[in-house]
Amino acid sequence: MAGQMTRWGIGPRFSALSWLIAAPFVAANGLWRPTFLIGGVSRWVLFAAGSLLIALGLTLYLSALAAMRRAFRKGVMVTGGVYSLCRHPLYASWLLFIVPGALLFFRSWLLLGIPPLMYVVFRLLIRAEDRWLEERFGQAYCDYRDRVNALFPVTRFLTRRGS
Repeated sequence: MAGQMTRWGIGPRFSALSWLIAAPFVAANGLWRPTFLIGGVSRWVLFAAGSLLIALGLTLYLSALAAMRRAFRKGVMVTGGVYSLCRHPLYASWLLFIVPGALLFFRSWLLLGIPPLMYVVFRLLIRAEDRWLEERFGQAYCDYRDRVNALFPVTRFLTRRGS
């Protein structure tokens, strides 16, 4: 599996499985929408929060995509920029920002169950991409993997250990 990786990594399978997982949630929400409406919060607050999350996600996604495309063409591993915050910022942008942000527009607490299930799919599939990266870049990738979170962007300031 790892030997067959393309520059899109697990992206196509991750997307397909995420859509399959989302389908029953979307169907149930459509059938019983009033049951799942988020109450007690203004629709404008949810809209603003969703818009902010999407803006952050798109910024992260576009930055990561540009860096990854340059690195892939050169055959080098990218570890700077957004890749210093997390190893898989393309997936992080969707899982942590874009999808939750878009789902807030629907004001449905049921739909907010989709990103945690997408995270499970990510954790299951990312192993193949990590193996491929380790095969391709060796110890350099192992060292990078040991110091940078897979998905959750964390700055070095937050992860410094006491002296």
